[in-house]
Formats: sequence, structure tokens, C-alpha cells
Amino acid sequence: MNSPDHLRQQLFSAGYCVAQGLLGKSLLQRLRRAVKPIIKSNRDSPPSHFGLITSCPYADDAFAELIAWPPALKLLREMGFEDNRWMSFYLIDKPPHSRPLWWHQDWLFWDDPTSAIARPIQAFLSYYLEDTNIANGCLRVIPATHRQRHPIHNVLLTHDEVPEDLPPDHPMFEDLPEAVDVPVQAGDIVLGDARLVHAARGNQTAAHRPLLLGWYLLDFHLLSPPLQEAYAHAYGGHTFTPPGWWAGTAGEAVKNLVVDPPSGAVAARRNRKPGIYLQR
Repeated sequence: MNSPDHLRQQLFSAGYCVAQGLLGKSLLQRLRRAVKPIIKSNRDSPPSHFGLITSCPYADDAFAELIAWPPALKLLREMGFEDNRWMSFYLIDKPPHSRPLWWHQDWLFWDDPTSAIARPIQAFLSYYLEDTNIANGCLRVIPATHRQRHPIHNVLLTHDEVPEDLPPDHPMFEDLPEAVDVPVQAGDIVLGDARLVHAARGNQTAAHRPLLLGWYLLDFHLLSPPLQEAYAHAYGGHTFTPPGWWAGTAGEAVKNLVVDPPSGAVAARRNRKPGIYLQR
């Protein structure tokens, strides 16, 4: 169900939702073509538990169109988010016969009181380029863990702490009964709260499973000055005058999505470990 009210309710309560068929066939095909040379260039790279994660070089203007994709931005507005900013953009490819991704969450500022609010602050939009299921590495989530503490939080390592050779019997790979698989069709978008504990199945097939993941800040103007400043310092280096990433004016639509430049305020301190603001 793609009703904006339904999707908003699920995002707030469960920490994720699925908007079906939002990409459209034309852009989907252009993006498939655009990622092929990137995947090919990574073919000799050792896959991690992520699969292969690449900060997109933006050479193809299809990426610019995706970042400012009107149906996605319209949906966010209809869900009640008016001031949305783009942070970063990645290709995540699970090569054939690659390992699962461990349980983790992506929120950066657990010391900030905003961590306890119901409204999502930082969200990922995952744009799936192929049908994705249990066999080829679909997303897995533990619903409501964006606001409620779960036993898995006690064993989670941060991104910087996870060794490349994390053993498969580590609790971060545990097959939890409350976990939900999120299979999708090509062209669907999964929206997820950065605080949500999530993972991905391994790819057991002989085909690649690519997706494009964009990080966005929802209602940027509602963030506290320390959070705005922290995001400005981390992601404020983009210049759209235009940037030269895309030919012609392809990047013009992205300008309004750029995080405001630093203001000189004190920036929030990064802390990836959930603390007192995660409810028990």
C-alpha cells in the first residue's frame, strides 16, 4: 500500500516502509546501465559483509535525476516532511555467493536528545534495481528498534569496531525470530530510519544484486543547531554552481537539497553507540 499516511505511520512505528514502483521503467533502465561499469570495475575487489559499497562517481546524469527524483520528493512531502536534504549516495552491490550483512544501526548522534523522538531525522532511501528476495540478499529489519531497546543492541559493534573477519557465529549474525525480511520488486524504494537495526541476507545466487542508497535528512530546519552544524561540517562540501559532475544542467535540481553551510555553532559530537535516549 503506497498511501502516504500509511507509509508515514509504518515509518514512525516500525522504522521502515516500502514505496512500490516509484522509480519508473525509464529511469530504472538508465540506472541499470549506469551501474554496470561501476560493478565491473569492482569485480576484483574483495567483498565485505556489506557486499561492495561504492561512493558513486556521479558520471552519469541518471544519478543526478535519482537524487532529486520528483516522485520520491513528492512522496516525502505527502508524508509530512517538507524540508528534505541530501547527504550522500552509494551503490551497494551484493556479488554472487556473497555473505550476509550483520545487524547494525546507522545513527550518528546518540548523545543528542533528538535520538528519542518519534519523527525520523536521518533516513535511507534504498532504490532497488532488481527484484530482491531471501535468496539474493534482501533487507532484514527488527521492527521498532529505532526507538526501543532490543537485546541485540547489547552485542552490536559500531562500523569502526567490526573486523573484516567477523566470524559467522557472532551474535550480530543471529537469525532472530522477530526479524522481518523485506523482499521488493525492481523499482521499489525502501525508506528506513537510521536508528533502525537492520541487516541483509547473503546472496546465494549467481547474479549481482545492486541497489542505490541515498541518505537524506528529513525536515532539516527542525534539527537543533548542533545537529545542523555537525551535518554541515560532514556534508557541506558539495558545490552546485553547477559542480561539473554532470553534463549541462543535470545537477540543477539537486541544489535545493544541499545541507546548509556551517554557521559557526558548536557541532554535536558523534556517537554511534545507543545510550540513555533509547527506550527500554
